[in-house]
Amino acid sequence: MRNTHIPVRLSRAISWLLILSHRGVLILLSATALSCSSIRGIWCKNQRDLTGRVRLGYTAYANRSVSMRRLVSTLVWLESALAIAGFGLLALRISWLRTGWPRVIYPTWQDTLLGVLLTAVMLALAVAGSAASERWAAWAFLKRWMLQVSPFLSELQPKEMVLLSVVAGFGEEALFRGVIQPIAGIWLASLLFAVIHVLRWDSDGIKMILFYMPFGLLLGGLYLLTDNLWGCCVAHTLYDLVALWWIQRQVKRSGFSAH
Repeated sequence: MRNTHIPVRLSRAISWLLILSHRGVLILLSATALSCSSIRGIWCKNQRDLTGRVRLGYTAYANRSVSMRRLVSTLVWLESALAIAGFGLLALRISWLRTGWPRVIYPTWQDTLLGVLLTAVMLALAVAGSAASERWAAWAFLKRWMLQVSPFLSELQPKEMVLLSVVAGFGEEALFRGVIQPIAGIWLASLLFAVIHVLRWDSDGIKMILFYMPFGLLLGGLYLLTDNLWGCCVAHTLYDLVALWWIQRQVKRSGFSAH
């Protein structure tokens, strides 16, 4: 009769290593998110755009050392790197759990429809927030945020808008919903998701975190409902694409330019 103690102990050791690895990945991702937001906060200090009225979150551009086009290219590359990292970590999680891609993300008509419906809900929230920023001082932080990013977003070409929307939609969902949420839960995953979208650490930054949290919770809720990342990726991608188009349209209507 074979001795099964060694395989059992080995299995337990591997399980503990995987748990520690999961926690290590979570700590690393949390530190990275906080570091990125801190760097953004440093960039946003004492910066102005060409009109001298709106503070930009990019020191290099304000100092004329880097062109706006260069920053656009940098953002595209950063989002692409985030997408690669997100799917890379998701692949590690899949290999640990021995599930396989079809059980994590796969296209279906039902999940596509749910993603489109969630897009409509998130856009409705964004429109409501935008309308509130025009009427109530407590919501003015959204208007200030738009003024900060509008010169940058006005430089995006249509193909860059599509690329950013796709890599952010799929990459961030793979990272936050596919990797972090199963480990840390929906609330912490949504909080980290909100944190990486903050431009600076001040009262407006805290309000932006609270504004972004419901979006993360909605996306996380859809993943819990379907156990499939496809709908989340569709919703995130479509939302980003429509939001970028709308902001750029508003910038062009106002006549504001980064040049």
